[in-house]
Amino acid sequence: MSDNQRSFRIVGVLLFLFLVQIAIGPILHIRGHYANLSLTGLLVASLYGGAVQGCRLGLLMGILEASFAVRYVGSIIVTRVIAGFVIGSMEERIFRDNIAIACLTAAGGTLAAETLFFVVAPQPAVIRWFTGIVVESVLNGLLGLLVFPLFHLALRKSKAYS
Repeated sequence: MSDNQRSFRIVGVLLFLFLVQIAIGPILHIRGHYANLSLTGLLVASLYGGAVQGCRLGLLMGILEASFAVRYVGSIIVTRVIAGFVIGSMEERIFRDNIAIACLTAAGGTLAAETLFFVVAPQPAVIRWFTGIVVESVLNGLLGLLVFPLFHLALRKSKAYS
């Protein structure tokens, strides 16, 4: 599979995940704490590219996520780009074809990205914010169980064309 095909498939899955988040995102919550399917997709997708592709994917997902935000648009975009870069730069150092690694990356990456967001744009209720981020990280780690197979299926080589 060429790099262009690979990139188009990754972007296609990310766009699908973003549309699913828009459609059923308000349903995916526990006591008012919401899962972030597009961030989970970004973090898992960054495992399959490098640092540059992680930045590009982070920019795409940051713009899409920020399009629904009233405030902190720039902060959302910057934190997603940095998260994509960091996870993408680890692409050669970790074993990406493991669902446990994808789930841990989704949980840990969510915690790191949202903590970076807090540094860039501090929130007023720190304890409530921190509790929400911990719950979101756990939910995103669990969503990694669903997101990882989507990327694995999209990026597998077709036997008909090999």
